[in-house]
Amino acid sequence: MFLGYFWGNLAQEKVREDLYTGIYDEARWMSREQYAMKKINLAKYLEPVIEESDIVKYVARRYEENIRETIVVNEFMTIKKLLQYLKRVDDRNTPGRKNFI
Repeated sequence: MFLGYFWGNLAQEKVREDLYTGIYDEARWMSREQYAMKKINLAKYLEPVIEESDIVKYVARRYEENIRETIVVNEFMTIKKLLQYLKRVDDRNTPGRKNFI
């Protein structure tokens, strides 16, 4: 009953829709890595299960074009590699500097 109410079809559909269409917003004061972890942690529990490489692909779509391209070109197909890369981007990101890759 509890899971059916809080993690039923409607709740999962909202998570799935956000996974497919959401956009990262730097102005919300959350790092790219934190944002990805939040979305990934929800996506891991969706039924039917989404493959790890597909989760990476959907999360990558949320970021700036140069970040998306780097993820695709380097074939980051695991959550671990994606998060490591996003952490590097966040660590190098400084105010006023947009082209950091």
